[in-house]
Amino acid sequence: MASSSDTRVLDWLGYFPKHWNVENFNSVFTEVKTKNRGLVEKRVLSLSYGNVIIKPLEKLRGLVPESFETYQILKPGDIVVRPTDLQNDQTSLRVGLCKDSGIITSAYISLRSRGALDNKYGSLVLKAYDFEKVFYGYGSGLRQNLDFKHLKYIPIPIPSLEEQLAIIKFVDHLEIRVARAISAKIQLQAKLEEKRISIIDSLVLGRNLLNSDRQETDYSWLGSIPTSWEIEPLRAFLKPSKNTVGELSHNYVLLSLTKNGVIVRDLSALKGKFPASFNTYQVVQPEDFIFCLFDVDETPRTVGRSDHSGMITGAYDVFKPTGAINPEYLLYQLLSFDNLKKLKPLYRGLRKVIPRGSFMSLRIAVPSQIEQINIVSQINQVTNKIDKALLAVKEEIALLREYRTRVISDVVLGKKDVRSIAQNLPSIAVAEMEELSLIPLSDSDESEERDDD
Repeated sequence: MASSSDTRVLDWLGYFPKHWNVENFNSVFTEVKTKNRGLVEKRVLSLSYGNVIIKPLEKLRGLVPESFETYQILKPGDIVVRPTDLQNDQTSLRVGLCKDSGIITSAYISLRSRGALDNKYGSLVLKAYDFEKVFYGYGSGLRQNLDFKHLKYIPIPIPSLEEQLAIIKFVDHLEIRVARAISAKIQLQAKLEEKRISIIDSLVLGRNLLNSDRQETDYSWLGSIPTSWEIEPLRAFLKPSKNTVGELSHNYVLLSLTKNGVIVRDLSALKGKFPASFNTYQVVQPEDFIFCLFDVDETPRTVGRSDHSGMITGAYDVFKPTGAINPEYLLYQLLSFDNLKKLKPLYRGLRKVIPRGSFMSLRIAVPSQIEQINIVSQINQVTNKIDKALLAVKEEIALLREYRTRVISDVVLGKKDVRSIAQNLPSIAVAEMEELSLIPLSDSDESEERDDD
């Protein structure tokens, strides 16, 4: 850090190097508004957790080609800013640098650096501003939305181009080191999750009972099971429930089916997509089972059991347990089918729908009540240990991401001089930068919820 005699103060930015210039936002960034008229560009891009990525084809469902006429064209080096819901963000994910040509929704602000500002350095400055919550003091409206006019006079500190390139080099090396550390943690996380899935599948189908007599079933999702176990249709244990909230939706909390089960959504945060009316949503009571019986392969989790009273989209199927089976055992068996996507023989149509009739006829394995209780107990004991390990890994990943963001912010905003460090760093190979693009440097947990409208 430079001494106070080498620094000056700029409003909220605090101390930064005296030899840096300061210019207004609109002097160093120009807004890009090139509409995709005539559909000249067909590659659709998305701002995803601080990265501008090519949107997968399966994510384009529901978007007709005509809608792309209103999208804006981006070029490599353009900077994208998501300008909505400023006060609802808890992480720095609203700024991304474009690496590919394509189109993106016109709801975003697209910028191009000009003058003495390198494009990549410009994106790093805006990411640092996002991390420091600078944008929160700007914007307008109930949801604190940004427009280019709100940004025009934000001061931007600018080092020389030589120092910008040194900072970029330092940041690239930092990101590669952090990315590799995160990648190792993610691989460990995946192995723990695979182990969890394998243990549940083994226990709910009696595969751990190596010395027991077994019977081959006619159902691929069951395989062989102990001969003492019964095989019953799902309708013997669940009955459909279709009770809509109607005009009383204001009396219910909103529920959502996610990778973590059935959770309560925060309507006050205004995050995500919501319908104009919740009147067609279904009533959910504690212990009800909820299923998403469409887009089964693409949905992170299609089965859950609610601990809450509330309402959920009418697109899902709600069932009440009959009490003829241990509900936790039933949930674990259905989760096993879902985790391993075993129900492919039941899919129908392009959207991989499981018809309700086929679902209710689904054959499941039914051990004795005592065995069900023992199986649930064994699963809980083992998975609790795995869940603790998973939580520790997630916390370590979060700390790595926080460290990365904090250091980059300090470097880009002049709190730390890295010119001498960067001078001694080797050049980064193209392959290393490509490796970096494959590793998620931002947390993707918030993407696990389906849009329920």
